[in-house]
Amino acid sequence: MAPQMDRYALVSAREKARVGKALNNQWTMPTELSRKSTIGMFSGLEFNETASTPIITNGSKVAGLTTSGTQTAGASTITITSVAADTFKKGQTFTIAGINGVNPLNGGDTGALRQFVITADVTASGTTVVLPIYPALIVGQTITALPATATAITFVGAANAVLGSGLVYNKDAFRLAFVSLQVPEDKVGYTLNKNGFSIRVYSGSDVTSDMSTTRLDIACGLAVVRPEFAAKVVG
Repeated sequence: MAPQMDRYALVSAREKARVGKALNNQWTMPTELSRKSTIGMFSGLEFNETASTPIITNGSKVAGLTTSGTQTAGASTITITSVAADTFKKGQTFTIAGINGVNPLNGGDTGALRQFVITADVTASGTTVVLPIYPALIVGQTITALPATATAITFVGAANAVLGSGLVYNKDAFRLAFVSLQVPEDKVGYTLNKNGFSIRVYSGSDVTSDMSTTRLDIACGLAVVRPEFAAKVVG
């Protein structure tokens, strides 16, 4: 449901060559995309290389797992079967048999299994374990139905596998906001506000040491405002 314009894909240097091979290097490169970090355009996505994509390590058990008991509507957790000392890692992705995603506008079945991500590391201590997940189990908004007891769970990747990851997103998924800082009244300087960015610059001196200093300050925050406009891509 993300807007068709301003769609981007971030891939690591290692994945760059593999993506190019998979697409037979059928890139397009409009003149306005001649930045060094831009790999090219494909299928409406501007691909960019980055060194910041995380590495995901799977936990110790990914097979033979099922849901346990009745799941709670609206919960951001799910209870599954396990055994003592199994580990489950933040960033692991899984699907639940028969549980599809829904169209966020009308609640209709997308026909594709809903993918869930574990949001924190967990180590099991008994025959069941409660995993924190995203998104929450909300029928008609994120899933078609609550999973029944003993429904099979399928994880992406093998146990203890190390998986690369990328990000596909529309720019409206995220917001970087700046505060416009004021220059102290007894200082000489200015605040630059341009294209949503704000940087304060001012100078001062110490009469005792006869040293002058110029400082630059920013105050900003990053937020995920529309998580449905972004998707993690594993492997």
